[in-house]
Amino acid sequence: MHSSTLVYEQLRDVIEIQQRILVDFKQKDEDREEIMVPRKQYEAVLKQLEEEKLRHKETQILLAMENEKSEFASGETEVLKKQLQKERESFEKTLTIVKKKALKESTKNDKLISRYNEIESVALKHKDMLNEKETEIKKLHHRLNKQKVTLKVQMTDLHIQKKQEDYIAQILEKKKKTKCGSPNNLL
Repeated sequence: MHSSTLVYEQLRDVIEIQQRILVDFKQKDEDREEIMVPRKQYEAVLKQLEEEKLRHKETQILLAMENEKSEFASGETEVLKKQLQKERESFEKTLTIVKKKALKESTKNDKLISRYNEIESVALKHKDMLNEKETEIKKLHHRLNKQKVTLKVQMTDLHIQKKQEDYIAQILEKKKKTKCGSPNNLL
């Protein structure tokens, strides 16, 4: 699933929840005309709602950016793996060809034997370089996995924080409704 699709779906869910909340508020308002909410209190709640929407959008943007970074790093790792495989195959083919020629022409002079040894030395250096690249890829892959775990933990923390904020908002709303529901608090 693309990160933009995930962000879109989550924003849509938030908007639907907010719309349901607004519909509930309007319905309660129509059903209970005798109970009024002070304008300042309404504006404060509305301001809190807008701030929460903004914080949610910022979180979604950060999530999308982190997902893109993660996908980019995964893509780079895959490209490096493919490149390493091609280089390894090419190296193995070249090394095999050189060894066969050297065995067939082993009767040739010392100059050819010396040249073969040089080519083999270069091939071994290439093999060492390829092994180093492979080790680096493994390190990058391990680092990527750590970043994924860290991101998941951060998202879980954000989710828990959001639930806590929602719970506190519900408690405050219930307290406000209880205060507003008594006859002495009518405007």
